[in-house]
Amino acid sequence: MPTRRRFLLSLAAAAVVGLAPAAAAPPRLPPLVFQTQPAGKLLDDLRAAARMLGGDKAVAEFNDKLKGKFGDKGLDGLDLTRPTVGASDVTSDGDEFGVYVLPITGEAAFLALVERVGGKAEAVDGKKGLYALSYPDADDEESKMWPKWLRFADGLAYLADREETVATADVLLPPDRLLAPNETALVAVHVHFDRFPDDVRAAAAKALDEKVKELDAAPLPPAASDVLQKVTAQFQAMGKRFMTQAKEADRFALRLRFDPAGGDFAAEGVLTAKPGTSLAKDLVARGANVSPFAGLVTRTDAAAGLVLQLPLFTGELRESAALGIEAGREPLAGLTPEGYRPAVEELMTGLARTVRKGGFELAAAVYGPDPKGLFDGVLAVAFDDPSGVERELRKAFAGTGDDGPVKFDVAKVGGVGIHKVRLPDAVTPPENAKAYGGDPSFAVAFAKHAVLVGQGPDPVATVRAALEAKPGVSPAFDVAVNPARLAKLIAATGEKDVAKRVADALGGEDKAASLLSIGLSGGDALTLRVAMNFKLLGKVGTLKDVEAKGDDE
Repeated sequence: MPTRRRFLLSLAAAAVVGLAPAAAAPPRLPPLVFQTQPAGKLLDDLRAAARMLGGDKAVAEFNDKLKGKFGDKGLDGLDLTRPTVGASDVTSDGDEFGVYVLPITGEAAFLALVERVGGKAEAVDGKKGLYALSYPDADDEESKMWPKWLRFADGLAYLADREETVATADVLLPPDRLLAPNETALVAVHVHFDRFPDDVRAAAAKALDEKVKELDAAPLPPAASDVLQKVTAQFQAMGKRFMTQAKEADRFALRLRFDPAGGDFAAEGVLTAKPGTSLAKDLVARGANVSPFAGLVTRTDAAAGLVLQLPLFTGELRESAALGIEAGREPLAGLTPEGYRPAVEELMTGLARTVRKGGFELAAAVYGPDPKGLFDGVLAVAFDDPSGVERELRKAFAGTGDDGPVKFDVAKVGGVGIHKVRLPDAVTPPENAKAYGGDPSFAVAFAKHAVLVGQGPDPVATVRAALEAKPGVSPAFDVAVNPARLAKLIAATGEKDVAKRVADALGGEDKAASLLSIGLSGGDALTLRVAMNFKLLGKVGTLKDVEAKGDDE
């Protein structure tokens, strides 16, 4: 998309909240509406993000590019203190057109801004207040992307793709009918499916019905394996359901949020269903995203934490994944020493069962330092009733005695046995001994719905604490770090120079922050949220520079 067009879309046509509506009957509301915070705030937040990600140099480059595009006067002509709004509509033939309303400081100043970006506004004879817009320096394809008409009204500049949308003051769409009064996002786009013309919605519904019929008639691959045919059938069923439910969507919103103080940036997609539909029932059934391991990664003494749920959010996806696991059971067992094959078979059977019942999830965290400067860590994996695996492992290691690699039931918590596993010294990294204490053992517990593994000065105590962790609402994916504790963890491994570089780059704040997270939750609406912390990401980028400098030294 051409740069100037992107500029107009990003400013999204400004409008003031509470402007008096036009005197004539209001036009039909468009299906797509977008609004932003005032352009001045947009620019301030862009500069704040640039400073977090690239420092003062990045801010200077941003300002230079802005000046290079708009000249010394910059955005003079736009009112940078008012929120913005715009809209896009579609004809019965499917042709898209839009109107973009920019808040201005004055008509002459705005016309000068149009000229600075390479445009030309000419008054239309016989149509007072209407201007035709052209772009002499743009090629034909680029010119098609720009609005062609302009009209001023009430301190606003209405730019439109079609003349009829701004032909007279009476047909101008009142901005207060477009703005969502409670919208707090930096940028928001709202799509109202019921506002599309009736024939457009009818054509879309017909196309979806035809796709469903195609999926019904599509033959399964005749030469495919039985598992592949079953998986294909699952995906066909899911596609049919999605296409049918697409007609049950009511609204969709896309929001961009940014916290210039903390550095959190988030993109949110929110889908709302028509009441009483199967889609609405599915969203309610999904509910909030709850992790049984949320309490592991939210501990205040965590240096780093990870939560990962595979995106198996439909029954068809879960069944397909389970079929794949089951298909790998026999080949994997065949590669396993005979004495351990029953345990591997139980493992694969249990994983398939786990996926069918609710998907797959794991969490990991490192805690510390303790008063002696040591750390401990835990890994938790969702597993529906791992007692079969535990039973077969007991058989496999029976008779090894006290000198064997596994000691069963060294402790118990609520009937759950905690076992100690000792790895050979040759496969235990020396860094582990420095950071986690001299005991190279791991502790393992097979709980009702999870398998937990712990390491540290007292791995049994680590697992015992993990067994008592509480579930909670959590993103499906989350990586969190505590800069101060992470640097101390690296120092504990003996890499003190690296630890110093990390501390210099990330800072010494003893507070966990989410570096990157992805959440998907249901309820009244389906919400997909992708978030990242620009401040922390910028510090990670600085760490690369610090590491390069250290290598040079």
